[in-house]
Amino acid sequence: MFNVKPKALVFIIGTGRCGSTMFQKILNTGKSINVFPGEANEYFHPESYPFTNKLSIIQDPKGFSNISLKQWEKNAKRIQKLLTGYAFLKGNNKPLIVKSAMITFLAKQLSETYPDAKFIHLYRHAIPVINSIEKKEWIKHKDIVKDKSEFRKNAARYWNDCIQYTAEFQKELPQQKYFELSYEWLCENCSVAMSDIAEFIGVNNQFYCEKIEIDTNKSEIGNLKAYEDKCFPIVKEGLLLKGYIAK
Repeated sequence: MFNVKPKALVFIIGTGRCGSTMFQKILNTGKSINVFPGEANEYFHPESYPFTNKLSIIQDPKGFSNISLKQWEKNAKRIQKLLTGYAFLKGNNKPLIVKSAMITFLAKQLSETYPDAKFIHLYRHAIPVINSIEKKEWIKHKDIVKDKSEFRKNAARYWNDCIQYTAEFQKELPQQKYFELSYEWLCENCSVAMSDIAEFIGVNNQFYCEKIEIDTNKSEIGNLKAYEDKCFPIVKEGLLLKGYIAK
């Protein structure tokens, strides 16, 4: 039945609130790829779905992901059927892009399950990510994490853990299978960035940044006073690693 398979499989990884939804919209302007609709987190993390009143990825990203990794053999089969089925419905073998902020800490297992897969890591400065997580997610977590300042610290640790994990993961892959870019670079140099992305995926550059409203003001980080934020000590190592601050 499923005799149509994606020519290539590309996973977009990173933290939540890093701009991946905007990135996905830009990718959707291209005609040479398929972009999986939604994030399919109920397939990647079925043991934790629905994600309410349980250990969350923000509280403990590795612990949350380990719950799913314990059942990876079973889950991987369901994911395989889902992605292959989607390609079948599309009726072509164009490269398939899968985006989810909740698969970052599954990247090593995804790489083993799909040896030919490629990975794009989109990252963003820690402070706006933390601020955005607090704004959107705090209300969902306040029954679990009573103190708002502690929730911000959880978000900071989540961001820093993600930066550290992806840095280690990158070392395990050949250059042609791993590409990373910052949200700030994407906003300020969209056409150049998408040209590089097209080359990485192996398709013609048919992405149209002008079709997507990009708020370049959101990419500004100079006025965020990162050094004054109480979470700065938690994210300092990651900020250094990504060149946001100097030693």
